[in-house]
Amino acid sequence: MAVVCIFEDEKWTHFKPLTWNRPACALKCGTSALYEKVKRLCSPDWEVHIHCRSYIAPVLRNNLTDVLVNEFERLRGQDIFFVNGRVLVTPELQAHVGAVELGVAYVQGENVLGAYLDATKAERVIEYLSRGEPLGGDGLQALLDAAEYRREVPEVPIVEYPWEL
Repeated sequence: MAVVCIFEDEKWTHFKPLTWNRPACALKCGTSALYEKVKRLCSPDWEVHIHCRSYIAPVLRNNLTDVLVNEFERLRGQDIFFVNGRVLVTPELQAHVGAVELGVAYVQGENVLGAYLDATKAERVIEYLSRGEPLGGDGLQALLDAAEYRREVPEVPIVEYPWEL
């Protein structure tokens, strides 16, 4: 795994007005943003991408120099671990990072937590991401359909509302 794409889903609206000018993954929980917690799990040589709404991407690119923002062409042709930007990385979750399997989508009820897809299957999802909209409906379904298996992961915390940060 050398590429991680932290995606924004349609539940960004639960965090308004905080998310008018930033994706949910840029919200702070404790001393760091949600995306920074994911980034800490990654090896230094991995590329970390953030997918967000197209109209906030230019501002985000200027403010976050340690990640790539909406750089979809760089994602093409690579195996990608897609991670929902609302996932809250905990010490317990860190212990399971090595257990991520290619071709598996990780879900929790109606929430898609992430999926690790090979380059061919990831291409289907990149098509939706490149529209510049939050991943939802057909886009999330494409992510699930691209995976060979779904695994329910009830113990992974995912933030639904601002008061959970």
